[in-house]
This record gives sequence, structure tokens and C-alpha cells, in this order.
Amino acid sequence: MSALIFNLLRKSTHYLVFILFASTSMATTAETLSKQGVVAITSSSSNTLIVAYPRALYQLNTSNNSWLPITLPDPAIVLTGAAVNKSNGVIFIATQHQGILSSQDKGKNWIARNNGLAGSTTTALTQHAQQAETLYSIVPEQGIYRTEDAGENWLLMDAGPIDMGSTIIHSDMPDSMQTGWVFTATNNGVSRSMDCFCLWSQAGELQGEITALSYAPQQPKHIYAASGNSLYLTKDGGQNWAVISELKSTISTLHITASGVIYAGTQDGHIIKSVDNAQSWESIDVR
Repeated sequence: MSALIFNLLRKSTHYLVFILFASTSMATTAETLSKQGVVAITSSSSNTLIVAYPRALYQLNTSNNSWLPITLPDPAIVLTGAAVNKSNGVIFIATQHQGILSSQDKGKNWIARNNGLAGSTTTALTQHAQQAETLYSIVPEQGIYRTEDAGENWLLMDAGPIDMGSTIIHSDMPDSMQTGWVFTATNNGVSRSMDCFCLWSQAGELQGEITALSYAPQQPKHIYAASGNSLYLTKDGGQNWAVISELKSTISTLHITASGVIYAGTQDGHIIKSVDNAQSWESIDVR
């Protein structure tokens, strides 16, 4: 009888240690990520997001808020952006020192996609609104590059606007001479150009350093911009802006899903979402 009780206690102790270890590990992960700003959030499918931190990459199932880590090619790598080919699920990452890389097997293998890029430092990455194999990236002191073959080849398109930041998006907003419009963050407002890169102009009178940009896929004239902890919306492609939300932290990235859900990442590592156009927010941090 004593031996039976001893064995039960021993198993219970092992189980308790396991639970405590798992809980501590998850808490440590959350604490570590809270010290990193969110780099990028982008849709992979209707209910899946890819979320990038400087040193971590995750797949987020939005139906149950479950997180799946994606292995990076190098533990020392620093991410600056992420994008997804929605036709086949290939993930692209922009990095601080290794250029652009892609993975077609959720991080098991990575391939460098730097042919044509002038440097190994890339500070932004985004996908074309409609063309799955077209992406845009920013290389400091060079400008905006475009690939139309899923990263096989890159071409320098333009030096970008004055004081261009490290955020770029493409919207299939109408009235373009080609397929849409490119918007970039600057140190004082938002700049826009048709994607022929014919001419840059200031998008309205929004002022201040812009820290994040996104657009609504179902309403491509609806552009969202963040400056500090303020979230702005224009419904006319950048002519007029209005504050729609004030958050507690500086917004570092934005993403609007096809269903209209707004996701915001902050510079202190948190992720929040709104299903009512920024009237209320819900936390969905890594668990």
C-alpha cells in the first residue's frame, strides 16, 4: 500500500513539474515577445495570419487564436517584413542582413530571393493587391524594388518619395494608369504614387511620422495609417483623414483582412484586433 501511494505521488510530482515547465516556457515566450515590436501581420488564408517579430515568426489561426511557431533559417536573423503568396501559401520574409527569403513548406526550408537587389538589407516587404507573384520591397539608400515572378528577379523601380520610411503597401484603388497605387510611410505623412511610379504626391494633409499603413481589400480607397498611438482612416484614397482610434501603445504594423477585421501590432510586442472598425479592441497575444 505504501509503495502504491509512493508511486502515485511520484507520478503526480512529475506531472506537476511538466505543467509548471510548460507554463513557464509559454510565459517566457510571451514575455520575450512583449519586448519586441511586431514587424508584420499579413493574411495567409481566410482564417490564417502570418505574424512576424524581429526574431520570431508565427502562423496564427484566427478561428481559435492558436499560435504555431515557424522555424527561421538562422537563429540570429532579424526580420523586417513578411508577405504571403496567396495562390500557393509561400511565405516571404524581409531581413536586416540576408535580403529576402522564401519558404514553401512553413519554414522547414528557406531559399534566398535576392537576384537584382542592390543590398542585403531590406526594411519593408508587401504584396500586390491582386497579383500573387508581385511583391515590393525597400532597400535603404536605393529605393523601391519590385518582383513579378515571386522573388526570382527584382528590379529597382523608383528611389521613393522624400523621407521615405520603412512601410509600403499596394492598393488596387481605381484611377491608376496601371494596376493600382503604392503608398509609403514618410517622416511627415503618407506619400502615394500610381504603380507605374510616375509621380509621388503627398496623400492629404496628414502630418507626423507614420509608423504603419494598410488598406481594406474590399474598399481599396480606405487607407489606414498609424502615427504614434493614433489610428487614422481615409475613405477617399488619401485626400482626407480622420482619427478613428487612440491606443495605449505606438502602432508598428497594421493589417486589414478581406472580411474587414483590423489587426494592429504595437512596438511593445502586443497584437490587438477590432471587428467594429476600431471602436473596440481585443488582445490576441501569443499564448
